[in-house]
Amino acid sequence: MDIQRFDPHTATDAEWDALHRLTVAMEREYHPDDEPPPRADIELAWRNQPASLAVHHWAIWNGRDIIGRGGIWIWTEETNQHLAYFHLYVLPAYRRQGLGRALLARVVEPARQANRVLLQSGTTNRVPDGEGFLAHLAAQPALQSRESQLLLAEVDRDQLTEWQRQAQAKAAGFTLERVHGAYPERDLPAICRVFDALNDAPRGDLDMEDWRHTPEKLHEWHDNNVKRGFDRWTIFAREVATGTLAGWTEVLYNPRRPTLLIQLGTGVLPEYRGLNLGRWMKAAMLEQVLRDLPQVTHIRTGNAVANAPMLDINIALGFKPYQIETIWQIPTDRVAEYVGA
Repeated sequence: MDIQRFDPHTATDAEWDALHRLTVAMEREYHPDDEPPPRADIELAWRNQPASLAVHHWAIWNGRDIIGRGGIWIWTEETNQHLAYFHLYVLPAYRRQGLGRALLARVVEPARQANRVLLQSGTTNRVPDGEGFLAHLAAQPALQSRESQLLLAEVDRDQLTEWQRQAQAKAAGFTLERVHGAYPERDLPAICRVFDALNDAPRGDLDMEDWRHTPEKLHEWHDNNVKRGFDRWTIFAREVATGTLAGWTEVLYNPRRPTLLIQLGTGVLPEYRGLNLGRWMKAAMLEQVLRDLPQVTHIRTGNAVANAPMLDINIALGFKPYQIETIWQIPTDRVAEYVGA
């Protein structure tokens, strides 16, 4: 077996084929109900990373097959300069043979070179081996999130109508605006402000600074979505009298996986909470999806387990638990000591 860097910009067709086979096997563990991801998805994702991330990938080769992979993502913006995020995966038949440790030795080195003193990684209860590996490292579980799934065939359409009626009565003086694709240039500073409201979401014990949005970052995200072939729909709530954007919700659609929709962020500025704006926007978005994307059969989203207000909305809409995800963190020096770096 041989561990080599995987460079998305120079990879051959045979290398992409091997990575695709591994990713299909990995997704069977993480999302066993899903159709296998197409190879195009993997290539587009690996070749098109935001400029604010430095990404390094490795693959474990066994003949013509990749039987494991590891990666590290290092933020290059001003915020959270102490952090990096890594992920490892090894096929079940090859676990407990030291391959995860060997991958980790490669992954930790770019973090050390970039002076990142803390590493984070994620696991799911669907793959308990990952939780066991990080616990063996003495990593600490810092935040639990619930990934939830909504089957659109089970949506109560009368409830969507009633939620919007109630919200319009309680939030008189507000209107909803729909955006398909790029955000309006004139609203970018205001959009940054409402997106920063996500910093209020529970973080558990994560050692993480507030993320700050900028118009440049919003452009970067949009360009990245376009390159990866994603379609984004957003609904904003605006106070008519002041013109202030008070909140937003958005979803991401991948036409190569037509039955699945990803619910991204939803947030409301603190001064506008308690007006049912979150329920209004979520109900309006679901109604639009049911009307305009009839091929979608299910929606997935994630929320911190401690984020009761958003979980309450999702549960009331019919979202049910799909898996529990945990973010772990561990000092970089401890990882380096473990792998003998």
